[in-house]
Amino acid sequence: MMRILIILCVSLLLGGLNVQAFNTTSPEQRFSTGATDFLTEDQAFSLSVFFNHDDTVDLVWDIAPGYYLYQHGFAVSKLDQENLTPLTVTLPDGVLHQDDTFGETTVYYEQAVLKVHLPKQQPNNRIDLRISSQGCAEAGLCYPPHYAFIRLDTEMQQSLPLDASTLPVSVTQPNPETAVPKKSNFSPSVHDESISLWYALLAAFVGGLLLNLMPCVFPVLSFKALHLMRSGMNHRAESVAYTAGVLFSFWSIAGVLIVLQTL
Repeated sequence: MMRILIILCVSLLLGGLNVQAFNTTSPEQRFSTGATDFLTEDQAFSLSVFFNHDDTVDLVWDIAPGYYLYQHGFAVSKLDQENLTPLTVTLPDGVLHQDDTFGETTVYYEQAVLKVHLPKQQPNNRIDLRISSQGCAEAGLCYPPHYAFIRLDTEMQQSLPLDASTLPVSVTQPNPETAVPKKSNFSPSVHDESISLWYALLAAFVGGLLLNLMPCVFPVLSFKALHLMRSGMNHRAESVAYTAGVLFSFWSIAGVLIVLQTL
């Protein structure tokens, strides 16, 4: 019976060390080392421009499978040096989505088409635009608000990208009020840490109990029980050495696992 209690304690200790070693890994490390490989914003949300004959252009986002764009993340402004003038846009109907950050909101899958109404008077038939959008991946990654800068030539009906590095910083940086990241499932609060600790202790104890039900454990227990019965359980030094050997072995294994997980 004493040996069973010792094995249960060792199992509990080992399980707790392993769970603690996992908890010391940052949420970003655990998330980034998973099997999911996320696309870049340009890959997930490909933007194209199409000219119409009524002083409007269509901005078309082709959205990759497993990704979506927020309706409230769209905005189009006329860019004149550091001055931004919001333009009227027509938004299509989207799909209601229960979001971790914004609650119930409208999003777009597969494709989103925005109709932008251009000013009628344009110097040199050119107009520079700042196009705002924000999207997420269903796997759990939310991109920050994204700005695209383009120059429209309404006479030639062409669009050219603008180099953001040549523009004022005031128009290239996202608004802090709108740059709300999506809550991550791996961002623990203080309350979550306390829950995870108790859960880890309980899981380790249950794991230790299950370990002693494994078929490979029974022969070892029977051998030790038979040996103790024959020796009359008077060999205290042998018992201490056996216990110390078991503890040292499991501590060594736990130490190796902790080192491997921190690499």
